[in-house]
Amino acid sequence: MKNSIVSSASAFALALAAAFSVAPLTAQNATAPAPAAPASAVAQKTSLGVVPVKVTDPVKTNAARAGRANELAAFAKILETRLSGVLAADRKFKVVTRADLDTVLKEQDIGASGNVDTADSQLARRFKLAGVATVLQVTVTDFQDRVRTLRSEALDQTLVRRDIRVLVSAALLDTSTGVIRESIVIEPITQGDLDKKITGVRDTAEAGDQVAAELAIVAAGRISARLNDVLFPARILSHTGENVLINRGDTTGIAVGQEWLVYALGEELIDPDTGEKLGANEVEIGRVVVTEVLAKFSRARVLKDQGKGIAKGQILRLVKAPAK
Repeated sequence: MKNSIVSSASAFALALAAAFSVAPLTAQNATAPAPAAPASAVAQKTSLGVVPVKVTDPVKTNAARAGRANELAAFAKILETRLSGVLAADRKFKVVTRADLDTVLKEQDIGASGNVDTADSQLARRFKLAGVATVLQVTVTDFQDRVRTLRSEALDQTLVRRDIRVLVSAALLDTSTGVIRESIVIEPITQGDLDKKITGVRDTAEAGDQVAAELAIVAAGRISARLNDVLFPARILSHTGENVLINRGDTTGIAVGQEWLVYALGEELIDPDTGEKLGANEVEIGRVVVTEVLAKFSRARVLKDQGKGIAKGQILRLVKAPAK
């Protein structure tokens, strides 16, 4: 197998399999309880490779026709960088980026050149990288930033209306097989998501670079939050009286005022045909509202506690707002 980075997501995954010593993914099913880790393993994290953001050809073509090719390219580049930072800040993963891989492989090539002392214990050796079993491939499937100009003769004004719609998906790829382990889809991002960040974004055709940056920030946050929901559901750190602490910090999308349902985990569910672990039966036992978001955790107040059953370790699911 060639030791190089290629544009195809699955090919990249297979290349990583040769470059990395593969370690098993420790993340659990979206509904399964987290296994208790021994004290010696607590500091270990699941290694996750973040590959360059992929943009589909139709999206590139449409952006070029609309004069938004540069904005799209900036969005993809910023999203890759921002996503790596957000995932690292989540502290759930040991994040390995393309830049990391390029640097290490270059050092390994030097070690294999024959121009250095091969007896040096500090010498970088080929194929001896931190174990990465999974890579995250993000794909931009829609990118529209359209400006409409409306002339009002009655008001003697020309009105500008901007319509933004960005849609991205993500896939967790197994580096040993190239098979997709999980698919992640987030809600479309629109100009409404930027209202509080860019003044008058609906009414201006300017600030393309700023729009691209803010769109990337929103997308990275949503991908990270969804990834955490799939692999590491939110859990209660402690419960005292009417207050609980949640293991979600300010980079995970949690916000003051959000309501979360609390679930106790019951019987483990196993597919009778394949033996695959599907998770565990979840029993709703309570509801909390977030009151404060800190860097590494959040505080919440108990709204409902059926049978006084809320306890440390139970999982939480965000209550989705009803569609308007």
